[in-house]
Amino acid sequence: MLLAALAASGCGGQTPASTGAATVAGTSFADAIKVGSVGEERDILNRTSCDDGSFFRVAQLHIQQVNGHYYDIVDAECVKGSEKRQFYFDVTSCFPCKN
Repeated sequence: MLLAALAASGCGGQTPASTGAATVAGTSFADAIKVGSVGEERDILNRTSCDDGSFFRVAQLHIQQVNGHYYDIVDAECVKGSEKRQFYFDVTSCFPCKN
């Protein structure tokens, strides 16, 4: 997967995201969470609680470019239960990689 290759290349890390579950936004392009790696995305998902007390995991992911910015749009689902949510991550800092 392209994102795994980008994460392995060491791009990003310029603007770490706040990983506290209480203030996670990322519900649209306008409030996308800025991250510097796929690992940061997973950390946020793992710290975001579902209604059933578990956490989110990636069900599907796609990349989209909008107005010069790159976004990972993650369709996430709860580890337990059936709650689903979409997360928007701004990955502009590592796509395309500038060394």
